[in-house]
Amino acid sequence: MKKYLFAVLLPLMLLFTTAAAAGPTLFPVETVGEDGVARWGYMDESGGQPIGFFYAEAGVFNEYGLAAVQNAQGQTGVIDASGRQVIAYQETPQSVDFNAEAVAFHYAGRTLFFAHDGTPYDTVFPAGVGFFEDGFLRVRENGLWGYALRDGSMGIPAQFAEAGDFVNGRALVRKADGAYAVLSRDGTLTPLPGDAAYLSIYAGDLAILRDGGAMRLYSLSEGDYLSEMIYQEISPYHDDGYAMVKQGNKWGIITPKENVSVEPQYYYLSYMGEGVYAARGENGEVLAIDANGTRIYYTDTYVGGFETFRFGLSWHGTMDGGVMFFNKNGVFSRKIDGAENPEIVSGDVAAVTVDGSRQYIRLSDGKVLYAPARVYQLDGGVQVETRKYERYVGTQKDGTEYGWHLSYPQFTGMKDTAVQAKVNSAIEKFFLDGPSDAARRQSLVGDYGFAFYGRVLVVYADATLGLGEGATLWNDSIALDFSTGQRYTVTGNLLLPGYESVLSAQLPARFSSYDYVRMTGDHLTLFRNVAATQSSPARAETAEIPYNSIWDVIDTDSACYRALSSSAAKAAEATVPDVVAEAAPVQRFTDVPATHWAYDYIENVAARGLMSGSGGRFEPDRPVLACEAAASLTRALGLAPGAMPGLDSGEWYAPEVGAAYEAGLLGGLEAQNWDAALPRADVMQLAANTVRRDGKGALSDLQVVRALARYSDTVSIPANRREAAAFCVQKGLITGSNGRLTPQAPVTRAEFAKLLLSISEAK
Repeated sequence: MKKYLFAVLLPLMLLFTTAAAAGPTLFPVETVGEDGVARWGYMDESGGQPIGFFYAEAGVFNEYGLAAVQNAQGQTGVIDASGRQVIAYQETPQSVDFNAEAVAFHYAGRTLFFAHDGTPYDTVFPAGVGFFEDGFLRVRENGLWGYALRDGSMGIPAQFAEAGDFVNGRALVRKADGAYAVLSRDGTLTPLPGDAAYLSIYAGDLAILRDGGAMRLYSLSEGDYLSEMIYQEISPYHDDGYAMVKQGNKWGIITPKENVSVEPQYYYLSYMGEGVYAARGENGEVLAIDANGTRIYYTDTYVGGFETFRFGLSWHGTMDGGVMFFNKNGVFSRKIDGAENPEIVSGDVAAVTVDGSRQYIRLSDGKVLYAPARVYQLDGGVQVETRKYERYVGTQKDGTEYGWHLSYPQFTGMKDTAVQAKVNSAIEKFFLDGPSDAARRQSLVGDYGFAFYGRVLVVYADATLGLGEGATLWNDSIALDFSTGQRYTVTGNLLLPGYESVLSAQLPARFSSYDYVRMTGDHLTLFRNVAATQSSPARAETAEIPYNSIWDVIDTDSACYRALSSSAAKAAEATVPDVVAEAAPVQRFTDVPATHWAYDYIENVAARGLMSGSGGRFEPDRPVLACEAAASLTRALGLAPGAMPGLDSGEWYAPEVGAAYEAGLLGGLEAQNWDAALPRADVMQLAANTVRRDGKGALSDLQVVRALARYSDTVSIPANRREAAAFCVQKGLITGSNGRLTPQAPVTRAEFAKLLLSISEAK
């Protein structure tokens, strides 16, 4: 049985049409965060990473120094090699094309052009293909093709079933009645004596026409066939000026003048680019030749490969399970043993899979520049390692094998080894059992993500079940108490009986049903999975339901909810006697009823004297002021009154803000307007300063990128707040909502009460 393999890294750069590059020094690489989401950045051939993991997808840099990228919202933009955004994010088009003059965003109904500096063209053109050629752009209107001029007007109205680019004042078209013709710039049509095999004009004058079951070369200027030569097949002319021809069952090569440069003699011939052709001889040997038939490279141990040259390199497999890389001159670059799924990413770097691990290897010296292993270091010496599971299921009609190929996490370094074993066993069983018994007879390919909410660890699958049309997603999850190993479920442990009608009332209209539900710290995420069709891949629709909108059916007395809210629970247990904790709740503030989502947090900070209200009201939804935040932290730390230069000593908060200043809590915030609301970015800076008063624990650039990768709005975080924001996320002080951190939004007093307790616990 053949070894069952899957490509670990999808060739994302192929999602964007780019011009061939001469060998860029930057190439895209990916990392996968704790949440299971892949983020892309760029590495250079020295192993440095000049552009961080900022993108959901990243294309290759082309010869113009530009690359197409996508953000987490699925929008597409263009960057230069410094990482500067040249073209702002747009709705993602069907393709992004580059030429020496412009960048084209082609949509189903329109085409946008930009100069290389990002300046948009004044005109929005109809749906087009490629660029202006000979002054005309091919566009499609109402299902027919025509040609637009640079001012946006139609130079030749849409009337053709198919149309090619203009070359030297002529273009090949297929009329609505199916007949082929030559189109002049003035709209004149000249019939062709046969059907055009391709709607391209070669060498400025040649068309390839079908003549019965054969093909012939036709001169447009002469209005006649070039010669009496007839071939079974003629390929398009390539960028080296030659075409492949087939006579009998053998292939050769001809020039534009129909001179034979290589007699038909090969049973297989394909163009690899760079003026090189892959050929298979009578005895099964595989070789690379130039357009004159000169042998460049030869092997009799061919096992796949001889793909199109990419950055001047190609590859082939070897009988001993390796991959051989060679250049257009036939010179070996490197052989990598035990390598699979090769992908050439630059003129000196290839990505391969070795022992199930993706590696980026510099071919000139064999050095591994990058191996994106999924290993995560958590607090307290806990480490997350990634395990892989493969199981053969069957073989498709085309001979391709399929089965299960899953990754899942395992935890090490936990103080309680019994709990660690329980957690790991539950996670492994979840993934190895899969979605259902029926799924065990289907393909199941995917990865995982995880997140902590209080003491609850949520691990979720990110996999595709099935192949082709009808395939669907498996995005179920498992929730475990990280302190006890107990498994929690939403319907069995978090929600009260009768939740169905309350939950249904909160669902969007499109959610007549849902497949999976996942718990988080403050909301439920419901997944409705849509199966793949012939035209679209499997996808998931999601709906988020905040706990405070279904509060009546949240079991706040359950072990599950207490674990999710463990920060507040621990603080409460430390300050409130058991008899009081078991008594009916007492409402301290008129605007914070016992059913309020932040009731426990607010009661706790008020009981400890960390925050207070006025006139019997707490104002939980009012933004917290800078002075209130600093004063509350000073009280939590028990700091002695202090003074801050430039601060009016007559203000009520002056001694406490002064104490925070003297304790070093206000780094980066000294110029604050203390009577104004604090944006979330500043609150995160204040929290980070407080937790690490000793100055230790600063994160590296890579740790910052990874910590923030799960959020879609990190571009809104000021540069001088990114590290603090990442620190707060890593420590669980801030979790965000709906995949966003909203760094510029104010923090409410209720939210700050919760954060204050988390800071007290973490410091």
